[in-house]
Parts: sequence; C-alpha cells; structure tokens
Amino acid sequence: MQPPPPGDEDGRSKSRPGGLVGRAEIEVDFGDCDPAQIVFYPNYFRWFDRGTWRLFAAAGLSRDTLRERYGLTGHPIVKAGAEFFVSSRPGDRIVVETSVTRWGGKSFDLRHVISKSDGRLVAEGFETRVWAVADPDDPTRMRGGRVPDEVIALFGGTREER
Repeated sequence: MQPPPPGDEDGRSKSRPGGLVGRAEIEVDFGDCDPAQIVFYPNYFRWFDRGTWRLFAAAGLSRDTLRERYGLTGHPIVKAGAEFFVSSRPGDRIVVETSVTRWGGKSFDLRHVISKSDGRLVAEGFETRVWAVADPDDPTRMRGGRVPDEVIALFGGTREER
C-alpha cells in the first residue's frame, strides 16, 4: 500500500479530490512509548482523534462552532480498528491524515493514515462516529442526531443512507 501524498508544507489541512483531509504532524516522545521504546498502540487512537478534530477545523468547524451552530455534544466512536505496518520510536516524525469516507444519516466513517516523514506507511485506521446532540428529554445525555447537510457540503461529501 502506498503512503498518502504529502500535505501542505505548513502542516495545515487541504482539499483533495473526494473531500477534505485533516493533517497533524507529531513528533513521537518518550512518554508515547512502551518499555521497548516503540509507540504504545493506544496512542495511535489518540492521534486518530487529533486528526479528526484537525479535519473539522479545516472545514471551519471548531468545537465551539459545532456546539453553538449545530448543538453537537461530540462524535463518540461506535466502531474502530487499525492495522500497523512499521513501528515508531522517540524522535520519529509522523503525519496523521484523516478523511471522511462516508456520511450517513446519524453517523460518519473516517480513514486515518499515519506515515513517517520518509513516506513509509506506519498505520491505517478506521472509525465510525455518531453525530451526538443533547437529548431534549434529558440534557445530561446524548443521542444520535442527523448530520446536517451543510456540514457534509463543507467537506465536499454526499450522504449515503444505509
């Protein structure tokens, strides 16, 4: 599998055919690693989350904007997975690129690709997240809400109902 093409030189997200891509550059730290000095696998999922928020920011949708404009309380994960190809160690520079692969009624799927600065593919991950809004009957709880058409348009996507 080929690594994704590099993003903008300044580390910001950019558009690509098929939609927007969120991009995060990370330097692996000592604390990211296990005793063998390779990245402890849950950190990849933490970095997937960072890529997701960078992706939304690239569409002009900060956490505050999502809450105020769309009532979003979050987008919890309901399915996730990853495949690992090359280990990363302290001092390595990696790039996380995140994109939406499907917009549904109340959920969306993401693809995460992590590569080293030399282009080697480190890991690929996927997630399904729910568009969560406050439950009108109990504002301390969340429920799935319909992903707004306006949001999907900002990403250059289309909805696929299941």
